[in-house]
Amino acid sequence: MQMTSEANADQARGDQDGKISAKAGELRKQGATFAIIAHTLDIPYSRAVALGKAYDTSHGNHEPQRLVRRASEVTLPGYVVKDGRGNGPAKSSQLKQLKRKLAKGKAARPRKVKGTQAAKGKSQRT
Repeated sequence: MQMTSEANADQARGDQDGKISAKAGELRKQGATFAIIAHTLDIPYSRAVALGKAYDTSHGNHEPQRLVRRASEVTLPGYVVKDGRGNGPAKSSQLKQLKRKLAKGKAARPRKVKGTQAAKGKSQRT
């Protein structure tokens, strides 16, 4: 009984590997870099390199004429194409930090000038 479950797991893994290699081929056909393949399909970079080189070898043993380095230039139905640049929405903690930085930067500090009322702590505006 255990052999059949292992065999089924191997078969399912093989089916998924076939789908992943097909999707990697579609991306590489459009000129996607290995990094885009890795980020989009959520696989290790080394595996993306292997799949991309396998596609290149089977299609004339050369890289695409034009490599695409931006995810916006590549499409893959059913997937969100990512290039690892982190252009997505910022996390709320990052937004809070940014707002704090901006608030600190907006406050004007009085300049200290010797011999004037500003240096003595009095406001020049009355």
